[in-house]
Amino acid sequence: CCLHTKAALMHKVFDKAQCLASQAQARYPLGQLVNYMMVDAARLADTYLVPSFHWGTWCSVLILGTGLYFLYDMLGAAVFAGLAVVLLTWPIGSIIIGRIKQASEQVQDMRDLRAKTTQSAFTASTVIKAHAWELWAQALISDARSMELKAQRRKQNLNALLNAIIATGRTLAPTLSFLVYAYTHTEPLSASVAFSCLAWYNLLRRPLAYLPYAITSSMDASVSVHRLAELFNEPELKPDFSHYHRTTGPTASGVRVDMVGVSSSWVRSEGSTLSNVSFKAHDGELIV
Repeated sequence: CCLHTKAALMHKVFDKAQCLASQAQARYPLGQLVNYMMVDAARLADTYLVPSFHWGTWCSVLILGTGLYFLYDMLGAAVFAGLAVVLLTWPIGSIIIGRIKQASEQVQDMRDLRAKTTQSAFTASTVIKAHAWELWAQALISDARSMELKAQRRKQNLNALLNAIIATGRTLAPTLSFLVYAYTHTEPLSASVAFSCLAWYNLLRRPLAYLPYAITSSMDASVSVHRLAELFNEPELKPDFSHYHRTTGPTASGVRVDMVGVSSSWVRSEGSTLSNVSFKAHDGELIV
């Protein structure tokens, strides 16, 4: 299913690239379109995206609810102290998640810039060799790659910080619950209750670990969805062939090209650059 989705998205991006209007083609060079096909389309069809939504959303909430119910049955109100630590990490994590989304958008922009620079250098390779501009072209590509790595490094640091905060909350939750239980209950904490609670807390580690991964995956996917939506909403070339007739050779009167009342423009919103143009070109004529 993932491979089919990836192939369908890549095919759709390729078809869209073939029929982009002239003003849209100026905004989407070849290198950027390759990124849309190889990165954005593949990210939406990533094998780990659908399982992360499955295990990181409703399944995690179900496991958390079940675990908290049994922990409350054994520890009483002391379990809410550990829950408060976990809930405290969520607002901090939401702020970091917003920064991760911004970093992901910046990474995509830097990747597009690097692909555009590389593609332009390969296209003009003969000119670069003729003028001995190899070092200059290499410096441009290296600078673009350095900016991409800098943005990628910032994104990975934010991901590491989010995982560290979630891991800290998972570690402090049972510790704080046991401390509150020891201070609020007269009977000592038995080994059976302590080990049972630790088993439940260990069970809660997996949904608490999947939850931030599902959120970060959704952030990356939302960035790709936004980028693909912008591409698919770009205007397309829609020529009107209702009055277009093609012949294999000159007509009986020797006319090779016959245009009547032709109007054209570079940008549709700016009106016609040429309006109501008519001319005939006979076989063997030179038109300047």
